[in-house]
Amino acid sequence: MRRWRLPILVLLSVSVAGCVNDIPSDQPPAVTARPAPSAAPPSPVHLVVLQRHADPAGGDRIAITGRGGRLEAEATFRPPPPPSRPEPQVAAGAVHFLDAAGMVRRLSPAGGPAQAVATLPQPGAGAVDFAVSPDGGRVMASVLTPAAARGRAGRVDLLLSVAGGAAALLRRLPVPAGATTALRVAGWDVAGPVVVPDAPITPPPGTDGGGLWRGHPAHADLRGAVGPRLGDAACALSRVQPDDGLLCVGTDGAGGSVAAVYSEGQLLHRFAGVGAAPLLAPGGERVASTSGVGRGAVEGVDGRTEVLAAAAGAPVAWLDAATVVGIGTGGLTSVALDPTGRVVELGITGEVAGVIR
Repeated sequence: MRRWRLPILVLLSVSVAGCVNDIPSDQPPAVTARPAPSAAPPSPVHLVVLQRHADPAGGDRIAITGRGGRLEAEATFRPPPPPSRPEPQVAAGAVHFLDAAGMVRRLSPAGGPAQAVATLPQPGAGAVDFAVSPDGGRVMASVLTPAAARGRAGRVDLLLSVAGGAAALLRRLPVPAGATTALRVAGWDVAGPVVVPDAPITPPPGTDGGGLWRGHPAHADLRGAVGPRLGDAACALSRVQPDDGLLCVGTDGAGGSVAAVYSEGQLLHRFAGVGAAPLLAPGGERVASTSGVGRGAVEGVDGRTEVLAAAAGAPVAWLDAATVVGIGTGGLTSVALDPTGRVVELGITGEVAGVIR
């Protein structure tokens, strides 16, 4: 679950051979004072922001910024036509997005033009969803044919591209006429690709607040075989984070919501009384959500809840385990979860598409 960074210990060695006779026996050896260690700078964190054009033909813009909102890289691209406008995917220190030509492209915080890493067939008025492996070497995609997207008999093709090669067909799944659900690729965690076999055909996964998937997620292997459901039977709204497990969201029977965190099939934490669009923090021990009046709140595994300042807006992402990104009246904000509760306006507008850590 957590990644622990070990402090670096610097060992200073002094060669004494041939030097002992240079020190008079009646004087103590000289002692050189060592400077106090300085605090380590914050780990590099990059926010990915997507600015969608009202007309898909007009081009979308994806931008990577630093902690304070400074632009580090950007790309403008023409997205696939609706309903196939999949969310960008963060993996291997970069963001990956799909353009209208079926190219999955990679944009890095280091800058430079976006690089093509896979080519997927475009289904016209159907839908494409994709995910990228944590090492960036594989892309899995589901392609829903136009007929199935319109309620007629059709199919879903499950594809895999390896190391930038052509996408190979893994499975072809029929979708009967009148079907309301179909398999969709949803993400990729340390255990492998994640699919939602019963994802609604309309709307696609990810349209719930906070990027939650509708349907029951499961792992798929690299041959396209689907395993058992993840989480519990009530896990019909969920999201996988690559290192922090599965977040399942359900109702508490009294009009509220509960959130549970699973790792490798085991229940780790349960959060009661969460608001809308819950977001799991790095490390999996906090959840941020939005109350009915638009105020953000953070709940910890100890049951304590911290209400965020009104200026922070609704939470939309975690920069790190102690910093929430919100969307306020003037755009995106960052909120420090410390005694100051400082809110910083980042000077950016758009959808948060991910965080590169």
